[in-house]
Amino acid sequence: MTDTLTTTVIIPTYNRAEYLVETLESVLSQSLAPGEIIVADDGSTDNTPERMSAYSDRVRYLRKENSGKADTLNQCIELAQHPLIWIVDDDDIVLPHALETMTDLIARNPEAGFSYGCYERFSTNEKTGQTKIMDCGHWQDLPADMFFIATMRDMFVHHPGLLVRKTAYKSVGPFQMDLPRSEDYEMLVRLARQFPGVGTQEIVFRQRQHDGLRTGGLRADQRTENWQQEQKLLFRRIHKDSSLADFLPRNTTRSKILSQSEQRQALISRGSIMARKKLWSLACEDYFQASQLLPDQALTPPEVEALRMAVFSKYGCDEIIDDPHVAEQIRSLRVCKPVGVQITATLAKALLWFVRDAVTRGKIGRALHFGRIILTLSTDQGERRTESVRTQ
Repeated sequence: MTDTLTTTVIIPTYNRAEYLVETLESVLSQSLAPGEIIVADDGSTDNTPERMSAYSDRVRYLRKENSGKADTLNQCIELAQHPLIWIVDDDDIVLPHALETMTDLIARNPEAGFSYGCYERFSTNEKTGQTKIMDCGHWQDLPADMFFIATMRDMFVHHPGLLVRKTAYKSVGPFQMDLPRSEDYEMLVRLARQFPGVGTQEIVFRQRQHDGLRTGGLRADQRTENWQQEQKLLFRRIHKDSSLADFLPRNTTRSKILSQSEQRQALISRGSIMARKKLWSLACEDYFQASQLLPDQALTPPEVEALRMAVFSKYGCDEIIDDPHVAEQIRSLRVCKPVGVQITATLAKALLWFVRDAVTRGKIGRALHFGRIILTLSTDQGERRTESVRTQ
């Protein structure tokens, strides 16, 4: 079956000629040869055209005016001649079996819109040439029906480890132009919402860590701030436009009217995702609605797990100790007894990890800050009215 599942590889590039050659060589070394390779040069000013001339017999080199990665990918998807599309970043290295592994996954799962694999990170010492291999730092080993929810919590699948049917890309629409740092994340969310995927724990590529050119020439802290701001924009849209059923495992029947227990689980799931994106006002609105449902039933294990995950964003949760309004919004849920009390207690218990972590690292002041917040969330003294949950 893999004979008919041929692939167009798209490598968008901008001023990374040296890295690009390594990336391209790794694509050309695949155990399953791609049907075509498109290198899309988004107006590079380095020697990328000269370096690519050596590959003219094996690579379709397209040079265009600079318009950004999203636009470049949209143009290339239109040009792709094969049913599968593999986008490979121009500074990463794909392992020799990567395409064969991901193609086989799709071949054995015809209902899947995409397949994906794990990765590891690496860096190369420019002086010694020595390569250091690191784990990916963040990976989810989970049932297929939880992929969409896990992806909304955090992006852990990246383009070089993602093989997508062209029909799936066409179905969900083009990459968005207004999220230059997060266009890949936004696209993956749309794909995962509409199509099931199939994954493997096998490592299929290595993600390069380096201090080279990044979007806008920004420092690492500025890039992180931009990521967070773009994700806030993205998840405000998701909160507004998605149905509650999207926040339940995929095997939940989407066409039926949700029961109260399903509604409560979905609200807590969505609220915790919003919390991870620093959208605590939206999170607490969802928690408030959830607390009104089935007040005599204790939180279920999936609900407790979702709440625990709310504070474990990869960006941390310092806003809980830095912004008194955030803690007050969470605390105001306690008036919605008994479920609201259970929600705040579960969040407070999860925060104990940060106390222990701060103590371990000798940051006693930070540990005390978290301890005070935990005490505030765990007691009834000075409760505010429920309406404060909805304060924006």
